[in-house]
Amino acid sequence: GKVSDTAHIDQLILSFRGLFQDPAFYAKAINAFVLRYNEKPKDGGGRMVEIEGLKLSEGSLASAYYSHNEKPEFRDALSEKARWVFEPAWQTLAKAINAFVLEYEKNPTPKQGGDRTIKVEGYEFSEKQLANAYRNHRKKSEFIKKLSEEARWGFEPFWKKSAQAINAFVKRYGEKPKQNSKRTIEIEGYEFSEGVLLNAYYSHNEKREFKDALSEEAKAAFTFKGESFWKKSAQAINAFVKRYGRRPQQRGKETIEIESYKFSEPSLANAYRHYYKDKEKPEFRKNLSAEAKEAFKAKPAWQTLAKAINAFVLRYNENPKPKQRGDRTIEIEGYEFKFSEGSLADAYRRYKEEREFKDALSAEAKEAFKAKPAWQTLAKAINAFVLKHEGKKPKQNSKRTIEIEGSEFSENQLASAYQSYKENPEFRKKLSAKARWAFKPFWKKSAQAINAFVLQYNRRPKRTGKETIEIEGSEFSELSLENSYQRNNEKPEFRKKLSEEAKKLFRSRSRGKISCKALTQ
Repeated sequence: GKVSDTAHIDQLILSFRGLFQDPAFYAKAINAFVLRYNEKPKDGGGRMVEIEGLKLSEGSLASAYYSHNEKPEFRDALSEKARWVFEPAWQTLAKAINAFVLEYEKNPTPKQGGDRTIKVEGYEFSEKQLANAYRNHRKKSEFIKKLSEEARWGFEPFWKKSAQAINAFVKRYGEKPKQNSKRTIEIEGYEFSEGVLLNAYYSHNEKREFKDALSEEAKAAFTFKGESFWKKSAQAINAFVKRYGRRPQQRGKETIEIESYKFSEPSLANAYRHYYKDKEKPEFRKNLSAEAKEAFKAKPAWQTLAKAINAFVLRYNENPKPKQRGDRTIEIEGYEFKFSEGSLADAYRRYKEEREFKDALSAEAKEAFKAKPAWQTLAKAINAFVLKHEGKKPKQNSKRTIEIEGSEFSENQLASAYQSYKENPEFRKKLSAKARWAFKPFWKKSAQAINAFVLQYNRRPKRTGKETIEIEGSEFSELSLENSYQRNNEKPEFRKKLSEEAKKLFRSRSRGKISCKALTQ
């Protein structure tokens, strides 16, 4: 009688303690539940989980989630897996659709009758599921926001895609698509032939939404039949210069009307760029007035180059510094040509000592030209290497390479860089979690895996056991964990990394379940 009374009192004390635990405690318990049962706790569920000597019911964890899920300390303490299982279904499906589109880039839109699949965070989704998900949630603005640009494009109706492709075609070639010509245009990975675009135009041009989706240049190209569009553009440019006393600019907002058709200022700037150097249309230049030719004569000075550098840095913000041998370009309003990356690198070198030039550069441009420590670039390259090679760290005598920010790094370089900079805390901060894990010694990884195994299965790993545990994308078998323990258990560092429960289970001859403090480190 006394023993059971004592046990009952102990449980009451523990339950009382639970009422006063902070949100992070409940987050830890939810993490343990999700790790063990691979799903979120449900309101009326009867399963239990034990954490820090306290048994918590499934229902209490479900309630705890909804009581605390707005608190930052609770959300910060939730594991990735726990966050994932509590996500609304539409959020998970949006992630899966994005992953599907990336995986199947040549035919990215999920279809009802398709048999392809995608795996995200350990869950497998069928193509049909994803097609249905889009149909069910497409009117939900939060769902659409969660879709990547590529995914949204994939689900656009054909008339909308073809309107965008027609706009791009006219912008590139300066005229409407023709039936028997072989030119093509690519939009978001889709290639459209001229014939397809022409048919699309005549199939949909009565549709109001289609007409609204066409650019002014595209509408004009179909309004002025055949080759005459360039002539109309020249006339419109002349009229524009006469009226406004300046050349049309890419970002300008003025318009000019010719034969009841309104040309926008950007469309005229584009027309000049397309036709001025076109050897097949020398008449375009002949049709320009003397005033128009004069208006386009302005040459770029250092002010213009500073402006172009600022625009370049903003556009290519992932890798903003113009390089001597780079092949990127930038356009700025008022100039019919593109500035090449090499010309901007030269301009910086030529004018960097001039005060006015430096003052004209944006803060972002000045930052881009500052010399960055080598370790920053090397950390980026290591992260890219580990991501590309599925969690494998670079090795000393291997021959693989990785390209980042226009520079190629050998595997040997990256392995040496890690050895040189690993004590630098700033360098370690720049490494991704995946890269830090890849460089961890095996004994440290296996200590973490042992803790997770013990937490999930409530026993020590056995030589003949068939269970596995996954940590940071690495899978450990019971045999490998048992062997690792036998090899490393004399190391104080290894023992320090083991949780109290793991230590106790390895000390105990009994393999039965015991209740004790369970913490992964």
